[in-house]
Amino acid sequence: MTLLDIHGQNQFEARVNIEVFIKQSYELRDYNVLISHGYGKFILKKLLDEILKTNKYVEDSKFAPPSLGGAGVTWVIIKHKKKT
Repeated sequence: MTLLDIHGQNQFEARVNIEVFIKQSYELRDYNVLISHGYGKFILKKLLDEILKTNKYVEDSKFAPPSLGGAGVTWVIIKHKKKT
């Protein structure tokens, strides 16, 4: 699975990188991706949740399994791109 690591980014940087990453994943038909936000105070996780709820390319999201980072990583399921 493709991984985006947003550790250490401010909220503006993280928002831009998340939105670009999700759109690129959709375009490349990469339907299962990971976004690593870390644990800490979950500031980036909260931002990520806000973005995922409204992003038109996102089907679903959940914490990654422990082997892939658990609560410090979000597994994002991208909507399938319609064939043209």
